[in-house]
Amino acid sequence: MKNLFESFKNSSSEVSSSDAALGVSVEFSGSLTITKGGLSQIILFYARTYQMGFTVGNYVSLDDWEVSDVEATVFNGLPIDNLFTLKQTLKDSGLSTLAESLTFTYDEQKGEIAKQISASELFKGAYGKDAIMWDTISEEEKSIIRLKDSISKYDTLNVKSSGIRDYVEVNEEGESVMPSKEELEAILERLISESKTK
Repeated sequence: MKNLFESFKNSSSEVSSSDAALGVSVEFSGSLTITKGGLSQIILFYARTYQMGFTVGNYVSLDDWEVSDVEATVFNGLPIDNLFTLKQTLKDSGLSTLAESLTFTYDEQKGEIAKQISASELFKGAYGKDAIMWDTISEEEKSIIRLKDSISKYDTLNVKSSGIRDYVEVNEEGESVMPSKEELEAILERLISESKTK
């Protein structure tokens, strides 16, 4: 019982912390002009970025982003007061395909915002000149980077690790089998070789 009360003595002592694993998130906002064919829009946007946890390379991704407003819309040099009304008029006139093409998809907006942020001096100042915006590279490049990262930390992987999930095989007993480091390196060489021929 005495030991129990001794441990309570320390309950009112000073609070401390240790082993913090910290990250940083940088927010960007501004305007940019997006163009597709004859359609052009000046959009206002907000985007939060973060440095990804890869052991290879300096990759940054968009964590959260949105287009907050459209300042101006121009179609073939003509200012458009209301894009919705123009699209509806085109649909009513039997030009549905043209009407549907007068828009920017989620992926198109995100891609252009990512490109503009990564080209800015603010981005390079925050993350370094070698930083690469994850959202601007191809899926093939992403696969190569994930695999390189997985190989670099092979000893900490398991069959559910995201970088190798596509390369895990199932044996005759129905168990997932993790590929060897050498097998992953061979797959990486193949992916790199295939990406050079495209």
